[in-house]
Amino acid sequence: MQITNLALNGKYDYLTGRFQQLFTFLKEQDLSALPVGKYKLDGDNLIVNVQSYDTTPTSKYETHRNYFDLQMVVEGEERFCVAPASQLTPNTEYNPVKDVTFYQWTDEPTVDVILQAGDYIIVAPEEAHAPHLMTKAGPGTVKKIVAKIHL
Repeated sequence: MQITNLALNGKYDYLTGRFQQLFTFLKEQDLSALPVGKYKLDGDNLIVNVQSYDTTPTSKYETHRNYFDLQMVVEGEERFCVAPASQLTPNTEYNPVKDVTFYQWTDEPTVDVILQAGDYIIVAPEEAHAPHLMTKAGPGTVKKIVAKIHL
């Protein structure tokens, strides 16, 4: 599953370089057994964060300037929303250390998907995204890979 806007087609190549390195890592690992933590596969160019958390009714939209996010559910399920950053209101200044800007919550995303075990979504820097959301089934625990792929 890859969801993006046609305007970004051709700007980024999701099938070579660091993306292939990441996909190889994901396919070769027992992701369920991988401990929570940060794994640098190529210094700061390719970072895999293994997270575990409980989903919530609302979240924050966020964007990054220097990294793609690949977010993949390993266990559980979560609702994941994407909206154009240009249509959202920032509620923080850009933090260059964490490479993030946060935006006010809206219940009207452009894309609203349910990610289940094995599903992933790639979001480009131009795409605001809100992870960690509970599904209609209610809150649940999720184990997830959040990979940071440097531009």
